[in-house]
Amino acid sequence: MTADARVLTNYMRMECLNNKYIYDSPLNVGTLVAAIGDKSQRQTAKAGKRPYGVGLIVASVDEGAARIYETSPSGNFFEYHAYAIGQRSQSAKTYLEKNFESLAGLSEDELVQHAVKALAVATEQNVELTERNIDVAVVSAAGYKLLTDAALAPFVESAKRDAPAGGPAPMDTD
Repeated sequence: MTADARVLTNYMRMECLNNKYIYDSPLNVGTLVAAIGDKSQRQTAKAGKRPYGVGLIVASVDEGAARIYETSPSGNFFEYHAYAIGQRSQSAKTYLEKNFESLAGLSEDELVQHAVKALAVATEQNVELTERNIDVAVVSAAGYKLLTDAALAPFVESAKRDAPAGGPAPMDTD
């Protein structure tokens, strides 16, 4: 799966560079994600080809607004306000859906707290959530910022205090 992710990220880099070279402007990320969707879908339509084994979350700032896109190996792509992918992501998505209305207008710290809480509810019961086993990045008009372990520590501690006594909820089954 790492090789598939590398192929898709290299493709995205090349598309951005080509657009910058030809048009002297950055590529709209919605257009880029649509191109990734087309590339992924082509793999599903060819006999003898296997689909890419990864979905991607692409975060960007386009036209002054932060955007989050999700792509899937089938070629589908969608734009979201908040999203999670991966193992046990359904619990995190449920948390984000329940708290979606309250997210508008929150400070960066409050949004990070919600992100860490979403990760906490998706964590397996026998795995402790720590600042060393998660990464949180903030994408805004000011740029991209990966939070350090020290910056994450208070958010993780707060999420642990707010967790139910029995630990995270069991995995949702569909």
